Amino acid sequence: MNNYVIPLNITVKKLFYFVSALFITTQSVFSQDTLNAHSIPRMKKKRDVKLIKKTHALKVFSVKELRKDLQVLHQAFKEAHPGFYWYTNKTTFEQKFDSIQKLLVHPMNELAFYRLVRPLVVDVNCGHTQLYTSLKFRNHFRKKSRYFPLKLKFIDNKAYIQQNFSKDSTVQLGLEVVSINGQSMREVIQSLFRYTPSDGYNTTYKYRILDQDFSSYYPFYINAKVDTFQVACRTISGNVERKYKLASVSRRDYRRAIRGFKGSEKPALDFRVIGEEEEEIAGNSRANNDELLKKARVGILTIRSFQNNTLRKQGFSFSQYMRNIFRVIRKKKIKNLIIDLRENSGGTVRNGILLYSYLTRRKFKYFNYEKVTTNRPYTFMRYVNTYRSRMVNNKLLVKTDSGYYISNKLHYNLKTHRPSKNHYKRNLYVLINGRSFSATTQFASLVHSKKRATFVGEETGGGYKGCTAGRTCYINLPNTKMRLKIPLIKYSNAVAQGYSTKGHGIIPDYELQPTITDLLKGVDTELEYTLDLIRKQMED
Repeated sequence: MNNYVIPLNITVKKLFYFVSALFITTQSVFSQDTLNAHSIPRMKKKRDVKLIKKTHALKVFSVKELRKDLQVLHQAFKEAHPGFYWYTNKTTFEQKFDSIQKLLVHPMNELAFYRLVRPLVVDVNCGHTQLYTSLKFRNHFRKKSRYFPLKLKFIDNKAYIQQNFSKDSTVQLGLEVVSINGQSMREVIQSLFRYTPSDGYNTTYKYRILDQDFSSYYPFYINAKVDTFQVACRTISGNVERKYKLASVSRRDYRRAIRGFKGSEKPALDFRVIGEEEEEIAGNSRANNDELLKKARVGILTIRSFQNNTLRKQGFSFSQYMRNIFRVIRKKKIKNLIIDLRENSGGTVRNGILLYSYLTRRKFKYFNYEKVTTNRPYTFMRYVNTYRSRMVNNKLLVKTDSGYYISNKLHYNLKTHRPSKNHYKRNLYVLINGRSFSATTQFASLVHSKKRATFVGEETGGGYKGCTAGRTCYINLPNTKMRLKIPLIKYSNAVAQGYSTKGHGIIPDYELQPTITDLLKGVDTELEYTLDLIRKQMED
């Protein structure tokens, strides 16, 4: 047993940190045991206690401090979040909040507290609602953490190796990963899902987030101290098993490898007509030489973002681009238009409204309403980051018996919109996946509700009936300085009420995912399937 000697000249404040050290576990700040509510780092020497006091990233917080942060988070949700009880009823959420509060009986570090509270935030079931660590802890983690050295692709609830950036060149791409460090991938996925938000009960968005961030999620949420990974794999047929011992990689090496994998930045907006360009279309060289498709007059409009800032950086004006493209579509007599919205996580609402105006011949409403919680200042305003937050303009609000709404007369989004000149009237196909989110899903939901297009791909990440987004409030929790992001507007999409999809996105008419073999060969599964639909239509 360790003997702890308290110096006679220690101050009361120092005594607090010294006593806190007595509650620590035998694991480090980044060990897997920090998943437990009471885990805080072990320190044996006086200099370790000083280090915790001086370094916020490793600081141990008192029970009082942790409970205060939890209370502010809870109050912020109740006051500001317009969709707080949309998918999780009040009784259930309050029970979850109480259960976490009861676990706060010992001091703990920020990572342990974060891992404890983030699932509560995820249970709001809003993909726009986020809880981030403090900036100091984030920077500390980025310097110290080691990343998982494989890029994984999740298909049909399984994980496949899409890229290898470890030093082991024998790792074969396309293998299914069945376990990591003895833990099955099913358990790993379930663990990470607890920390990954999405709209409603959707899981496609969670999987697409893991496609992108698994290498960093694994160390952050499961075990960041590991230096090597025991990875068990099997071939697609399932007949051959292989095991690899892979060294972790630094964040810098990981980011360099990912940049190389993504290659040059793809344009946010792109339009092509099949048969009118020499290059391959989406990895398919036979499309240009297909006489049937040439007769079908197929155009492909790819929209990778609705975000004006992203578009401007690439030199695009969305309104000008659409004006020009739909003029070209009419001039070239396009009979079959494919709009590719995969991996488009949203952006500016007005761009979705404008795009729909080119696809309809009738006046239309885009939203039923936009609702907020109050027109009064929040009680937690002292913790709001006013520099980052974009609050709702109270001059736009009207009060009704059911709450506060943005005025239909004063806000562009809520007006009745007219079709644009050169609007397209022929066959329409829309490609979607789990990363089709936010403003993208708002647009696609209206197209789907009006039965304007055939949808191909997988369920969208955004909710069919609406979402909470738009204006955003950033709150710095008073003690840990963790950052809470709350969307302030509840959008109700102007979709048909008979379509029962509460908690889900758009379910495509033809639901499919690419195989890992197709991905590695560069074959665009969803586009190929859509082109086959057009071929069959032409043959009939």
